[in-house]
Amino acid sequence: MLTPRTSGLALAGLLVLTGCGPADKQAAVQAVRHAADTLGPRTGTVSLTITRDGGQPALTPHRTSLPAVAGVVLDPTHRSAALLAPPVMTKLRGQALAVFDRSVVYSRTADGNAVGARPWFRLDSAHLGALNHYGVQDLTRPTTLGDLVVLNPFTVVDDVRGLLTGSVQIDRNASVTAPGTGQRVPAVEYAGNTSLDKVARQLHVDPDRERPTRNLLGVYAITRDINPVSIWVSPAGALLRVRVSFVSTPLKRVTFRVVYDLTLDPPQAPSPDMAALQAPTRDEVVDVNSLGQLSLALTNLGQA
Repeated sequence: MLTPRTSGLALAGLLVLTGCGPADKQAAVQAVRHAADTLGPRTGTVSLTITRDGGQPALTPHRTSLPAVAGVVLDPTHRSAALLAPPVMTKLRGQALAVFDRSVVYSRTADGNAVGARPWFRLDSAHLGALNHYGVQDLTRPTTLGDLVVLNPFTVVDDVRGLLTGSVQIDRNASVTAPGTGQRVPAVEYAGNTSLDKVARQLHVDPDRERPTRNLLGVYAITRDINPVSIWVSPAGALLRVRVSFVSTPLKRVTFRVVYDLTLDPPQAPSPDMAALQAPTRDEVVDVNSLGQLSLALTNLGQA
């Protein structure tokens, strides 16, 4: 039986293999799955960028769009996460803008007086039906903070488990910039494809019953099961970064890339303030039935 120490050494050994043969690729899949399974409370940043990937220029006008960026706090034990106001939002800097509590999403509103002095909207994504896809005009507008409420950060963490063995490419000399300090952290990068169906199998969930996730991805016209992913893991086996490039197809032969990038501070960074993950109480929220209401609330907050 492996002790915690020998188990850690065995994992480290997986990360220094040479070459990229079948055995290396299988070891890579095991390493990234281990990194997701052992993820503890962490801080970091999330960003979302939408770019045109292909299609008729007349149907897909090109616009330069800066990524929407926010801080993030993760609590894997309870599958809860919070998006934190970026430094440019001086009045709310560091405070929670959105809270993900399993299937429930909360979004802070720009003006509490508009909802009877209640500062949050609440939506349970588990009870949503099929949602309308964004059209071309929606995807070509500049990204906003409101776009970040569509994807729970744990959807991206789960994508680590969907890494397809045959697609793996390994860079053992990579690094990640820690969001909190700006310092470079050594890492091993695993690039390949991730499958939503494989994620469901790894989580022992029927893929056909994963409606909330697929419906929310459908907002961005993301319908493909397989999408490119890059995963960075520290030499000690800690998850440092996940970047998923979802393929969006709002029209036939017209594609966009919806790139969601989650970058985490290393485990030795100061422990996160878990107060940011505290869900609002019932007397602080108004239930809404549209993801668009959550998104617009956060967009307006950012503009304010």
